[in-house]
Amino acid sequence: MTPAEIQSADLADVAQKLRANDEPFAFATIVRTAGATAAKPGAKALLGADGTILHGWLGGGCTRGAVKRAAVDALQSGKPQLVSVAPEDLLEERGVAAGDEVDGTKFARNGCPSRGTVDIFIEPCLPMPQLVVLGGSPVAEALIRIAPQFHWTPAAEIANG
Repeated sequence: MTPAEIQSADLADVAQKLRANDEPFAFATIVRTAGATAAKPGAKALLGADGTILHGWLGGGCTRGAVKRAAVDALQSGKPQLVSVAPEDLLEERGVAAGDEVDGTKFARNGCPSRGTVDIFIEPCLPMPQLVVLGGSPVAEALIRIAPQFHWTPAAEIANG
């Protein structure tokens, strides 16, 4: 088994526990690097609702602030985020500043001496909405059965009345 396979299994276990507890979290994956960087493409981590790394690795502290902000944004909006962490002079060459968003990519400054660039994709995983069903009719029972197909958690309250 390779290190990537072990890490993926561990990530899956942690993600499954978070999902079972209805806790919001996000997957972060490094999709591209340029220059000297500690992490390489394919590195993954699970991020908590506050953006902290729960499991996995995304490199040194140079990306943590940007990843944390992007994770919180992704979890609040429910939309994936792509963040590019680059040295300030490279951002200037591209005509962007830290905090700018261009074509779906948010830019952040990398102040580390390595001066590398890291692009990270953040995918939110939100708890499934709950479907509350009142009543015990055949329609109510059918809704409870099909709720998971629509990514709803059946929180059925069947009241015969």
